[in-house]
Amino acid sequence: MKLQKIFNLKKPVRVFSGNPLWKGESINGLYEWKTNIEYHCIIIHSDNKLHSYEYDNILAHEYIHAWQCEMGLKLSHGKVFKWWAEKLAEYGYRVSKRQ
Repeated sequence: MKLQKIFNLKKPVRVFSGNPLWKGESINGLYEWKTNIEYHCIIIHSDNKLHSYEYDNILAHEYIHAWQCEMGLKLSHGKVFKWWAEKLAEYGYRVSKRQ
């Protein structure tokens, strides 16, 4: 099932290739909310040779953050994030429950 349908987000999601950094470290994926642009921004690392299932799992991880943002929740890897990770497993995703 498509992530957009699972999460039913109000704002569109745009996925970009790049070299996302978190605290100066290169990471596989990053979620950003652009306040001046009405969409969710997900950046997937472009230099990594990702298998399609890895790409899908990284994307699912970042979609959870997009959902948290729309719900007005803190972007974290806490209980709500872990609940979504377990829920997505029902659809075949294996979401990392940490950064």
